[in-house]
Amino acid sequence: PIPDPVYHYGPFVMDSEE
Repeated sequence: PIPDPVYHYGPFVMDSEE
């Protein structure tokens, strides 16, 4: 399941900017 426009990279939460 994908939350908001925020990508989950492992335990990190990176914005869609990168």
